[in-house]
Amino acid sequence: MMLVMKIINEDVFDISGFGGVRERVLLLDRRTFPASRIPDECQDGFAGCVYLANAWFLPRGETGMHNHEGMDIVSVIPRGQIFHQGSHGVQYRQHVQEDNGNRVEAGQVQLQRDGGRGIRHNELNPSDQVQPMMQVWIQPDPVNSEPEYRLIDTCEQGLTCVYGGELFAAHTRVDILRLNAGDVFRVDEAGLSSADETFLLFVWQGKGQITELDQTEENRVDFRRGDLIETRAFGLIASETCGLMIICAA
Repeated sequence: MMLVMKIINEDVFDISGFGGVRERVLLLDRRTFPASRIPDECQDGFAGCVYLANAWFLPRGETGMHNHEGMDIVSVIPRGQIFHQGSHGVQYRQHVQEDNGNRVEAGQVQLQRDGGRGIRHNELNPSDQVQPMMQVWIQPDPVNSEPEYRLIDTCEQGLTCVYGGELFAAHTRVDILRLNAGDVFRVDEAGLSSADETFLLFVWQGKGQITELDQTEENRVDFRRGDLIETRAFGLIASETCGLMIICAA
């Protein structure tokens, strides 16, 4: 079979943003958002994912308090930390530094589940440095009966499920994969499968080579930081320390 993998790097996307946040929006679902406002290069919705952005907070920047309806939110913090205020988790206070338990630290994933009640929140960068964050919005299916706020510690090496999977019933699964230089990963050996036989990967750190499992090693292709990859079942090898987000239908 021919290689059907598609790779596009974030460099081709314009920088947009709001409040104290700048971002490159790599995925927008054309059934959820006005198609006329979505750039052609933008990935369409994938499984239940309707939005994926690689974002960064300006020094001391914040999103500002805002609302979401009918969306679960997964936020990945690769380094540094952010502070959280909102209807889920720690209750809103004017002075975020007085709150306890609202910090999301490097290596953690923040999960906010709508529970049919909507989400109102503000995320803040407490430092004088630029603060990175990746965020995915997912239309929950099934809808959780109650709102939920959770912080998930990801493995320093290997795969961590952060949405769906063994955590709770969902038709979309999101995992974080961390690899050291020389590590090899295969979805079949990891027990990771996709209901529609495709996966969406975002590489936020590192580089290496990837191929679909029905291809020979000669068909490996390079990947690097900022790549958005749509592929069938795959295997990869890390050339250096790597961090990836993996999304699939469950």
